[in-house]
Amino acid sequence: MKKHLFVLLCMLASVVCASGQNPIVKDWRGDVQFMRGELPKRHFNLFAEKSEREFRKEMKSVAKHCRKSSKFELAVRLQQVLAGMGDSHTAINIVPYLNRQRILPIGLVGFGNDYVLLATKPQYARLLGWNLVEINGQKIEEVAEKFCTLLTVDNVSNVRNVVPKLLAYCDLHNFFNTVAGDTALLTFERDGRRESVEMTIGTYDEEYETLNPKKMAMCLRNGRQLFSESLIDDGSIYYVQYNKCWSRELEAQYGNPKVAGQLPSFQEFADRVLETIRKGKMRKVVFDLRYNSGGSSAQFTALVEKLIAEHRQHPDLKIYGVIGRSTFSSGILNALDLKQKLGACLLGEQTAGKPNHYGEVRSFKLPESGIEVCYSTKYFKMVEEDMPTLAPDVLLEMSVDDYVNGIDPVLEWVRKQ
Repeated sequence: MKKHLFVLLCMLASVVCASGQNPIVKDWRGDVQFMRGELPKRHFNLFAEKSEREFRKEMKSVAKHCRKSSKFELAVRLQQVLAGMGDSHTAINIVPYLNRQRILPIGLVGFGNDYVLLATKPQYARLLGWNLVEINGQKIEEVAEKFCTLLTVDNVSNVRNVVPKLLAYCDLHNFFNTVAGDTALLTFERDGRRESVEMTIGTYDEEYETLNPKKMAMCLRNGRQLFSESLIDDGSIYYVQYNKCWSRELEAQYGNPKVAGQLPSFQEFADRVLETIRKGKMRKVVFDLRYNSGGSSAQFTALVEKLIAEHRQHPDLKIYGVIGRSTFSSGILNALDLKQKLGACLLGEQTAGKPNHYGEVRSFKLPESGIEVCYSTKYFKMVEEDMPTLAPDVLLEMSVDDYVNGIDPVLEWVRKQ
């Protein structure tokens, strides 16, 4: 079965579609100067981890390089500066400035430390499920290290989550001097075998072959819904998946009221969850936040607080929270709600962000380029120790074989308890 690469990546993780690079070359020093003066005034504490002197020195270097450059190069260089400031919420989304007419035909997803090919052009389909290990003779770890300059690298989960998605973009490879021209030599490995293939750069909207699982694990099957709930295993496990801290109510309050009606109501969802737990005979409840990249934490926190009383009435009910490499921002706050207020056992992988972090994001646009700069206005201190990630109590990672066979190692572990 053929699918577009975009569809596959949207199914597995949140991906922003590229709109194409602006080819205009200009002198952007005015924008650099504007950001250098404006961001420190607006950010809650921009110089918490890097000094103002270092920041100004790096911005001076950006100005030097951007006397004659594209908007793409300006966005990338500014993001490299922001990535080093230590706040993962203060950033520029560079994806809209990437050229989707120059794409390597690789849809990669991280499994452990591997960059596994899950989508590609039909002529390379034999390599589906293989691990990418080299690009033009450079080890993938070396290439990833260059791409990591675009990220605030709080922990390895952030790298595992984001870098595989960026490796298809030739603009970035050109910027980092890892790919030049219209082809690239990619080396893949599987079960001790290696194969190198020269891949032709194509466009974003071409047809791709995908590695189709024999069946879809429930966590992936429900991955495109804001939230869902179901009784499984003859009603013994109540599985609640919370993929986004958003809802009809929040869209009406903070977003576009005209489209709010198209979204599901969290209040109705929360009422169903409470009623199901109140009347149910389940022995275990699983709250899955492994794909939750954030939003507004308040609505789920309110649900957890209502569940405290229900848990007292059912002290033998085992509660589990699931976190992973896509859990970020408010998703982490809600995972902490589960652990701290309900005593949940956390399963899965380390989160992409820190428990203590900056947030309450606002933005401004640079006057000439129109590039949007997001910045934090608040600091959330959730735990005493300033940890680089929220680690699970039980580490459980999905392998590519699990993916193919529709196995969720988290649910398999819960079933055995």
